[in-house]
Amino acid sequence: MRIGGTPTPVNTSNSPWATDVGSYSGAGISVTITGTERIDSATGPYWHFARRQETCQYFSGGCGSGAPELSYIYNWAYSGGVGGLSQGISVPAASVNGTPIVWSQGTRDQKLVALGIYLHSLADSYSHEACMQCCQLRTHVNSPAQCNARTWHINDEFGPGSGDIGVSYTTNSANQVWSALKTFASRIGAGTARMSDADASSFINNFATTDDGDARKMLAQAKYRSM
Repeated sequence: MRIGGTPTPVNTSNSPWATDVGSYSGAGISVTITGTERIDSATGPYWHFARRQETCQYFSGGCGSGAPELSYIYNWAYSGGVGGLSQGISVPAASVNGTPIVWSQGTRDQKLVALGIYLHSLADSYSHEACMQCCQLRTHVNSPAQCNARTWHINDEFGPGSGDIGVSYTTNSANQVWSALKTFASRIGAGTARMSDADASSFINNFATTDDGDARKMLAQAKYRSM
């Protein structure tokens, strides 16, 4: 999750996002989260392969008797982390700069961390949709390509070519994150967005059709600094 500033990964060999690996540090802010780690076989599918109402249909049993996972995560996050989740999943533990978050207090840090967790799950629900659709899976496996973490997330989801079959999932994901950010900002009275919808759409398309990961990072950092 990113709260502000230019990203500085804790460990450049891993994802810097706290929802994935448990910790993130950048611009003088350190966030730790436990209970959402991607490699946890018990909770990983809940946070990283959350289903939406429209993706339940890919599974022979649908989403069971309850609402899709993303609906619970949404309600939890937009309440500022107050309330429970589903399927026996515990509310994550988190801290900002070493201070534990008490979800019932309704602080700014609390709301931002909860939002960051939700945005990650929202984005993953689109990024991982092709794997759900083809194989009824909520995990990474070596094949097919839609379910291979390296092939899909590094190669297929980005680039200008017709062979980059995952680009539409990337743009769908980013557009939904942009929409969710505007909704959250409106709820807390954060003021006018620093990008127009047209500008955001242009940036998202440019980002998604750029092959090189370092080039995408530079695009994102340049856009952030320009705001």
